[in-house]
Amino acid sequence: MPERGKTIVNVTTTCSGNVARCSEFLEILMTTLRTYISDPPREVLDLIVHLPSPTAILAAPAPPAITPPTRVERPPKPKPPVSPEEALDPLKLAGVILKAPLVASIDLKPNWSVDNLLSSFKASSSKFKEFQYVIVTLRVDGDVDVSILLDQDGDIVAWRGVIAGREFNISKPEDLLAHLKNYTTKELKARIWGCKAS
Repeated sequence: MPERGKTIVNVTTTCSGNVARCSEFLEILMTTLRTYISDPPREVLDLIVHLPSPTAILAAPAPPAITPPTRVERPPKPKPPVSPEEALDPLKLAGVILKAPLVASIDLKPNWSVDNLLSSFKASSSKFKEFQYVIVTLRVDGDVDVSILLDQDGDIVAWRGVIAGREFNISKPEDLLAHLKNYTTKELKARIWGCKAS
């Protein structure tokens, strides 16, 4: 460990050929180094004073790698154990509902909305897991008389029935919702039945 304020420079040389010339060169080099270290020129001192600190010239740490969020795939909804055609068959449906327990009753006063109706289905869905499938019978003042197949989450799978005197076979949920928007000023009654596959 050098004394405080003392500078030690280790120089190693390898000479080949004229060793005397190498020694002369080394002596000149060492003399020059001693002079610069003991009494450095003003411009050298200015350069040393204005050098950035070692911490300043360290490379900034690389930012942490950003990993894209992993997309969680939702498992597909389980399908009802019966097809919409079987569940909503008018000949079988009456017999099935006669034996089926009533899960929930929904009575909506005039000025209801389709969202109110769908929320009512969802609100009852915690009880649906006790049954193999769920049927809703829905009526609106004699203008609408339809049967609806729901899945375990309370979403409409399919429906069939009569709206304004027109009979509809198995149809898509969005078709029913579009029709129901025309009847929100009338009272709606819906009954949810828990059914078992025969």
